Amino acid sequence: MTKTWRACVRCSEVSCGYPGDIDHGYVSLSSYFTYGNTATYSCRRGYRLVYTEPLVCAANASWTGQRPHCQCNTLLYRHFRFTM
Repeated sequence: MTKTWRACVRCSEVSCGYPGDIDHGYVSLSSYFTYGNTATYSCRRGYRLVYTEPLVCAANASWTGQRPHCQCNTLLYRHFRFTM
């Protein structure tokens, strides 16, 4: 006699949640906070982005990579400060 195993498989959407804000910048999402979608960060004028790779929502419900931060672009600031 052959026994077969039968189970109900439930699939649910993986959500990574909001990836978080950064000082002096903002996040753009490709869609929602769900598996496979990306979060790309940008900085406000006068700042530059450190760690430029986008974050990706992974199957384990967490964002891959490191959240970037914005650093003051001192060369740009000095240029405007002395030319204005």
